[in-house]
Amino acid sequence: MIRMLIEASVLLGGPIVVIYLLVRLVTKTWKRWWEELATCAMIVYSAFMIYALWLEPGYVRETLSYNVIPFYTVYSYMNELAIGFIPFPIIIMNLVGNIVVTIPIGFWLVFKRKSNKVALVVAGIVPLLFELGQLLLHVIGYATRVVDIDDWLLNGLGILLGYYSLTWLARFRQQKQKCKGEYEDESPAKEFI
Repeated sequence: MIRMLIEASVLLGGPIVVIYLLVRLVTKTWKRWWEELATCAMIVYSAFMIYALWLEPGYVRETLSYNVIPFYTVYSYMNELAIGFIPFPIIIMNLVGNIVVTIPIGFWLVFKRKSNKVALVVAGIVPLLFELGQLLLHVIGYATRVVDIDDWLLNGLGILLGYYSLTWLARFRQQKQKCKGEYEDESPAKEFI
């Protein structure tokens, strides 16, 4: 399955990257090489997410599995772990995976020099779009995915974790360089840009 996701990311993201780079070449609007590399990486990441969430065909059930009670799924996993019903690695994969998979979005926001307010809005809206897309897939009969408020919360947490961890790291490095008298810029993202 992971191989298929990687192949789909390259097949979907590859042509978009080529088009993006051609547009940059024709319009002569090149940014620094690492900015272009980050943009290309984000395009491939986006293709991966789109395929994994929405395009990968799946079984269509008659009823939709959903959860609208915050932390119910997390609580259920903990109970099932306690009685030995679900193995710990599966719980970690599901819960931690929902956080880790969206961390790159937070990193991207730092690279694009977005504010805390924008990061909070993105952390609320992007995971909501993920879940609404999964709901739509069920409605149109393409595939049934679980629509879960806990996924929304964990995905949002991942975005914020990526954003604030990279912002903190940039500020830490900036302070360290200021102490040495090497760095004067106030933007935490400037450290990486």
